Amino acid sequence: MKIIVFEPGRKAVVKNVQNDLESLQHIVNGYIEILHPFDDPVALVVNEEGKLNRSRANRPFYDDEGKILDILYGTFFLCGDGEDDLTDIPEELIPKYKDMFPLPKDN
Repeated sequence: MKIIVFEPGRKAVVKNVQNDLESLQHIVNGYIEILHPFDDPVALVVNEEGKLNRSRANRPFYDDEGKILDILYGTFFLCGDGEDDLTDIPEELIPKYKDMFPLPKDN
């Protein structure tokens, strides 16, 4: 499955990974939580305990007006959201989401 991986302090990277629970948990270093905050058919996959387990702050999450809604902690990734399963992120959406989550300026 093709995903965009966002690690703290590193540029976003497109990777091909196995689409199984163990592999996805390994990427986020824990139990996964799947979020659907966008209108596009994509899923934001985070460590469900990232804030609680003192994972490193990664990237801010902004609203449409540029205000910070939240901070994402630990490694997270974006993938496609199929009807019944996670899928490849659509190729045409990769630049959009890489730009949406740039490295913070202090990195």
